[in-house]
Amino acid sequence: SDEAFELLRAVSQTSNTKLREVARALVDGTAARG
Repeated sequence: SDEAFELLRAVSQTSNTKLREVARALVDGTAARG
């Protein structure tokens, strides 16, 4: 059960990073567009 929790935590951290990158790309695109 600890292993499952560690896996879940690692996956959530990875998806959080991807979401952050996507959000930053969207913001950069919006700012560049004006």
